[in-house]
Amino acid sequence: QAPYTGNFILAVCENASDNCDNTASGSGTNPMNPYTYTPTLIGVTGPEAAGEVQASPGIAAAPPLTIGNFEAGGGNAADFWTVQLTGGDQVQLAITNPADNTYVFALYAPGVTDTSFPQASALSSAATNYYSGTSILTVQAPYTGNFILAACENASNDNCSTTASGSGTSPMNPYTYTPTLIRGGITGPEAAGEVQASPIIAAAPALTIGNFEAGGGNAADFWTVQLVGGDQIQLAVTNPVYDTYVFALYAPGVTDTSFPRASALSSAATNYFSGTSVLTLQAPYTGNFILAVCENASDNNCSTTASGSGINPMNPYTYTPTLIDGGITGTEATGEVQASPTIAAAPPLTIGNFEAGGGNAVDFWQVSLTGGDQVQFAVTNPVDNAYVFALYAPGVTDTSFPQASALSSAATNYYSGTSIVTLQAPYTGNFILAVCENASDNNCSTTASGSGTNPMNPYTYTPSFPKGPTITTLKLSESSVAYRNEKSLKLSVTVSTRFPGHLAGAVTITAGGKKICTVTISSSGKGTCSPPSNTVLAAGTYSVSAAYGGAESFPPSTSKAVTLKVTKKN
Repeated sequence: QAPYTGNFILAVCENASDNCDNTASGSGTNPMNPYTYTPTLIGVTGPEAAGEVQASPGIAAAPPLTIGNFEAGGGNAADFWTVQLTGGDQVQLAITNPADNTYVFALYAPGVTDTSFPQASALSSAATNYYSGTSILTVQAPYTGNFILAACENASNDNCSTTASGSGTSPMNPYTYTPTLIRGGITGPEAAGEVQASPIIAAAPALTIGNFEAGGGNAADFWTVQLVGGDQIQLAVTNPVYDTYVFALYAPGVTDTSFPRASALSSAATNYFSGTSVLTLQAPYTGNFILAVCENASDNNCSTTASGSGINPMNPYTYTPTLIDGGITGTEATGEVQASPTIAAAPPLTIGNFEAGGGNAVDFWQVSLTGGDQVQFAVTNPVDNAYVFALYAPGVTDTSFPQASALSSAATNYYSGTSIVTLQAPYTGNFILAVCENASDNNCSTTASGSGTNPMNPYTYTPSFPKGPTITTLKLSESSVAYRNEKSLKLSVTVSTRFPGHLAGAVTITAGGKKICTVTISSSGKGTCSPPSNTVLAAGTYSVSAAYGGAESFPPSTSKAVTLKVTKKN
């Protein structure tokens, strides 16, 4: 078989030692015994012959490979072509080769040269079936570029780079193959939207949610991704089976220097036995996070790749990130207040606002409450974890926190991902709200001595006052008032409820459909007002009522009507 197109020398010898070359040193039968033969071609013709590109024995002169063209190779220690691919492209190689030999096809990075080839690692490689003369192999591009395609035969450890030190069959026996792109390759918007990962955090590019991405070829891949606290990123991942890929979010401030000691804020690993997985990561607060991806890292921790853990370079993989339910948007996003890891910097919490937390040993906010207030927290958190919400006295500091006791605390349901917990203020004040995960004895103060999960896994919650019915009552200072003397009238309202919390809002008092005055009630639900002038009402008899407009935790209500007479002297 011809390994490439050319005018070859056909030699025939008899009983030569190993090969005809040795006849030059006297090997074999000389003169040979007579023989005859008739040559015929099982030939390569037409487009197949016209499209062939002879491989180079060196990378420097490697010719470009055209996908879809029939190719022949052999006759070198290794064969080289260049091939332009888009990240995620899978090249399928239909190969014919001598049985009882292993041919390896491997993609090397675009920057590999003849000098660096002996130390280079393949980005993607596959080997033929030793016992068969035909194989279908697939190699995948980890990113977009002009790659080096190397082919070798019987190389040590199926590694074409070892041919530089004499490994493998040289010259290779002839073989043929036809390369095609599976499903036509990555094209259109998928190809245009790809952003190549960086091997370092300092150069990590911005990831666009919704875009198809390809990765691999590094010890770890890095992107940056802007997220709102509570955002859940769903990653549809395709990767080689029997490998574990970890996707992890790291804090915005993590650098290449601090990465080896950094802990992921949220991470998830692919199914080892499957080539497809759907993973979810969650942002504990709003920021520009580091997204790291690694393969077979120790303890599923990408930070360990800095000390040599995991597969390097990673095998190619692809993924598409999307936001579950479109992410956290609108008033939910704008109302969030990032928790502090210290009491000294704890921000004020607004009751009724959606909040996200995690990423610290303990999260702190301040919350102003009236004695008796009950705050209800609707919490979403990872299952099989206990999150504790606790109120500490207004005077507690970071120094006194380890010895402090919570005034009110409650823990989420360990076996459920959603819980409603309630805390109550024992008196009026500006309390410290602490949240911790899996703390010893469900006591957040123990986190100061290393108890609990640190950093906490992301969680979300919305605080509210329990809603309950209200009753509005109206009293008049007198049931009859002289015309043009209405300002002397004093109207008193009381809004009451059996539910805890401080009342707020306004009460509008009307007579016969005409507004007399408006009262802004106190936290006890009381207030008074008088008509603004002496000519509000004409003489007559009126049905007067008070309408409470409601507040965050208290619905509206209207009083029973009372009768007012406005008299006019004859």
